[in-house]
Amino acid sequence: LSLCYCRFFIFDEIDEMLRGRRCTNTKIIADVKPNVKYLAAAFATSKSTEVEIFANSYLNCNKLIEVDCIGSVANRMEISQKFIAAEPDKIDQFLALIKDIVMKHPNKNQAPKIVIFVTRPRLANILAAMLLLEGFKALSLQGDYDQLDGETTMSLFKTGFINMLVSTDISLTYYHLGVVNYLINFEMPCSLGKYLNHLNVTQQKEFPAKCFSFFDPSCEMSRVNDIQFYFQENYGESPEIDYSSYTKDIDEKNTATESQATLEQDAAAEETQQHPAT
Repeated sequence: LSLCYCRFFIFDEIDEMLRGRRCTNTKIIADVKPNVKYLAAAFATSKSTEVEIFANSYLNCNKLIEVDCIGSVANRMEISQKFIAAEPDKIDQFLALIKDIVMKHPNKNQAPKIVIFVTRPRLANILAAMLLLEGFKALSLQGDYDQLDGETTMSLFKTGFINMLVSTDISLTYYHLGVVNYLINFEMPCSLGKYLNHLNVTQQKEFPAKCFSFFDPSCEMSRVNDIQFYFQENYGESPEIDYSSYTKDIDEKNTATESQATLEQDAAAEETQQHPAT
């Protein structure tokens, strides 16, 4: 379409249009420089960095006006979020979470739909194979797959033939997942934008979604704080942080270290008694 002579541009739900697979088309439209004077307006239910950048670079007024939108909070889908402090070897922790989700899923007649995000294609294949060995119906989806393989995998997930999908960031840009009950970030997303894109795959009205994200407290705490701040500022809620497994692992290591030190002290004392200094 030729947009050079359009006089009015209206973007409805621009915050949604700047997420995930819709972002590219939106930016193509915004990059058009009309040959005539034009007016532009954009509506959003949430104010994010992406929305502010779009307003400053495209809207003529270069400002945002905040108004109350009746029903916007009620219509917004609630996503329960939890950040889990990961152990050094989090595979067992991950499997325990999967088993707990399956056991507590309210619909016992249907297996829960779970999407697991990773950053590396090889890790996606490894986790999918591990879940298969544990008896779960899982497949991987990553950017190295050709289009036919990707569409086949998505079809199997949508129809319920498999209920667990291990995917990299790039692969889900081109697909619609349908209903997703649970989302797991096996690796912490590198930015707030990536995290929000992951949440975007769960946008359906049929079921509320839950999101679990593993993070390393020693080097990824700042990302968690940024995400908490974003949701507190925009939605008045802050995701939960679970340190239980992490502190338990530290306590066990400290106990083992103390026990080892005690044994070494006892051995040294016994050695001193057997061979007193002359």
